[in-house]
Amino acid sequence: MRLSQYTNVVRRFDYYIMHNTLHNSFLTLDTKELQEQFDEIEGIFKYDPENPLHQMLNDKKMIVSKNDVSEVSLAKFYTDKKHSTMKLFIIVNDKDNRSIDTLMLENIYHFIISEVFKNHLFGLEITIGGYNPLLKMEILTPFIEKVHQFCEENELNFIGSFKIPPVLLNVQTLVELNQHNIEHFHICFDDAFILKEKKYHDQWDKSIDLIINSDLKFECTLDVDFTNIEKTNIEGCIESLAKVFKNDERFQFYFEVAGHTENESYKAMELIYRTAKALHMNIEKELKRMIHVGGMHCDSTNDYFFAIDYRGELFKCHESLSNSAGMLSDKGYEMDINKTSAFTYSKLKQSCTTCGIYPVCSGKRCPLRSLNNDMCKHVLEHYYNCLIYLYL
Repeated sequence: MRLSQYTNVVRRFDYYIMHNTLHNSFLTLDTKELQEQFDEIEGIFKYDPENPLHQMLNDKKMIVSKNDVSEVSLAKFYTDKKHSTMKLFIIVNDKDNRSIDTLMLENIYHFIISEVFKNHLFGLEITIGGYNPLLKMEILTPFIEKVHQFCEENELNFIGSFKIPPVLLNVQTLVELNQHNIEHFHICFDDAFILKEKKYHDQWDKSIDLIINSDLKFECTLDVDFTNIEKTNIEGCIESLAKVFKNDERFQFYFEVAGHTENESYKAMELIYRTAKALHMNIEKELKRMIHVGGMHCDSTNDYFFAIDYRGELFKCHESLSNSAGMLSDKGYEMDINKTSAFTYSKLKQSCTTCGIYPVCSGKRCPLRSLNNDMCKHVLEHYYNCLIYLYL
């Protein structure tokens, strides 16, 4: 027998954390005896069915037979499976108040119908974003209802979400969106927002308090970027968030450190995770998703993911709208297959398939930078940070 090439080990203080990324199985070794036995395992070893450690490793699929060659094939099968859900990110307006109109929403609706039937898709996820998408609710509401009805009639899974500025998160907004089958929200802000003067936050804090005391049904992911870790009191920021959101299970946190070296980011993220765990913040669901098979795939690797701006331009990445891949109009749509395939297909290095987190990442964390060595290092560190947080 031998260790699976997708078994990863974190040795921390008085325990070992083991995770197999192909089978998403976990094992913790918390005694000195088991740890020493495990450290003696190198390369191929003889399996002893009476050995408790060997039994645990086998039950959790941490080990495979020495001649097993199916792991890579199985990992490729999982990571290359054809997507069956269409995902759209609709950018309804920009900061100059240029915005989408009813005709373009009708074009998007026909684009959805065409792609769903042509590709035999089983689901549809739509995220509404932009500078302030709530300004266009008058025309977005009938569009969402029409799309939801189409999904119901054709037995498609439907998820609708809004990406809105933090200051617009209030009961009235959630009630209105709930009425139109929108129960998922994304709120993005950074450490600068958290540290703004108290009077700026008073109204926001009151709004959150009203939401928490309501019986509204929703899921909200709070994306928090730490952009200035040199000057920011990280623990203070997280304590403030914990105090405001009171560990309400409807709110999930996702933390990132932006604009710093890998080493700085790694240290900051470990402090963030430790603080969040001590405060019992809701972060585990997002992290478990991240280290699952395909969990670090960028949405743009999905053949049926598109960002669509208010003019009808199609993009494969909603974070970088600099490379148009097509255009919608009342006459249909045009697509540049060369530009879309740059995101959906990437030629991997041989070392990718033998990397311990290949089933999780498979080179698809960010298609534009998938073969960048620094990017690989960042993805690995993020994976280990997730693992450490979950099993601290």
